[in-house]
Amino acid sequence: MMTNVKNNLPVCYDEISDLPASATAAAIGNFDGVHPGHRAVFGRMREVAEERNLRALAVTFRGNPNFSCAGKGHLLPEPQQREALSRAGVETVLRLDFERYRGYAPETFVREVLLGALHCDVVLVGENFRFGKDRAGDTELLGSVLAEAGKELIVLPSVRFEGETLSSTAVREALMAGEIGRASAMLGRPVCYELPVESGARIGRTLGFPTANQRFPEKLVLPRFGVYASEAEVGGEIYSAVNNVGVKPTVGSAYPLIETHLLGFSGELTGKTIRVTLKKFLRAEMRFDSIYELRNQIAMDIENAGKV
Repeated sequence: MMTNVKNNLPVCYDEISDLPASATAAAIGNFDGVHPGHRAVFGRMREVAEERNLRALAVTFRGNPNFSCAGKGHLLPEPQQREALSRAGVETVLRLDFERYRGYAPETFVREVLLGALHCDVVLVGENFRFGKDRAGDTELLGSVLAEAGKELIVLPSVRFEGETLSSTAVREALMAGEIGRASAMLGRPVCYELPVESGARIGRTLGFPTANQRFPEKLVLPRFGVYASEAEVGGEIYSAVNNVGVKPTVGSAYPLIETHLLGFSGELTGKTIRVTLKKFLRAEMRFDSIYELRNQIAMDIENAGKV
């Protein structure tokens, strides 16, 4: 089924049968985080599609159980991933059901899906691309089967970061370590979360530090739990902020969230969607013996955040 599109976001299809039939230049991968390596693939995809009058198509997968595992969550909530794809110049996305295709032998996937259903004239992948049952397919096999049909494979070299291959896994590791600057550098953009503000227990308000509480979506890789210097965007205005990422061990939370205090802001945010950008990890999340100790620490955190 096609997803409704606003503000120039990519058109997203979940079924091949809904995709308009036409010859394609298809980029295939998970594209989690849409980092510079992915953007290089998309850039070449657009060039090839324009040169050969093909439909440019990004092919990815939904429902991959690997993203439910610890440390394997998605880097972006789905709406933000679509924004990132749009900024990368992607106009059309096909999200194949992982469970439906995971058992396909690599050759079968190429012949039936890429050549048969998607009419691929050109396929574009990264050099470490693996596919098919048990990830048995590689770029050599993919290129060979495509060549038999007179079609082309373009393999894009990996982008390097500080001498190492840039990968979504490396970005996840940096996030979970609280290395926000490193994660932002690898992504080529700030680490931010645009999520709705939920009503809370208003404990922060009673302490003199009202907060906006935003729940992390499921299957999202979480930054290291702790306190961060940050920025928050509300209605186009940017506010310096300090936030706690975690489960609020002193007062308790049933789920991980971002709890943000906006410096110099007054007003009600519950029900609104705001963008919070993490800038620097300040300290680990900790439990205090009383809310008074917590209040004193929050005051210190705000002071430290102001120095960032």
